[in-house]
Amino acid sequence: MKTISQIINEAKNNTLKIKQSEAKKLSKTDLGKKNFKNFYHEIYDTDPEWTDLNPDVTLGEAFIEFLNGTDPYDIMGVYDSIFRERLFKMFAELAGVSYNDIYDHWMAND
Repeated sequence: MKTISQIINEAKNNTLKIKQSEAKKLSKTDLGKKNFKNFYHEIYDTDPEWTDLNPDVTLGEAFIEFLNGTDPYDIMGVYDSIFRERLFKMFAELAGVSYNDIYDHWMAND
């Protein structure tokens, strides 16, 4: 599996189709098919603000949007850095990369 850094480098070299194909594969896994809001609540069940999260996206769909440059706060529907950090941890688990890889991708595309 490619790292986020490799996917980012390919995207910078106009190979966006490769980037999308990698994300699409991940979105079809059991983890990628999980509803983002429900999965968040499974992990962080004591967080009362989970009800504000976007109910209409799977983790895989959120990851594809993120890789395509959508702001993570817009994906979640919540504008809180704690939620973003937790989303990035989920993306890292989904993609099999580090949190830092996810964060670096965000910074490179901000």
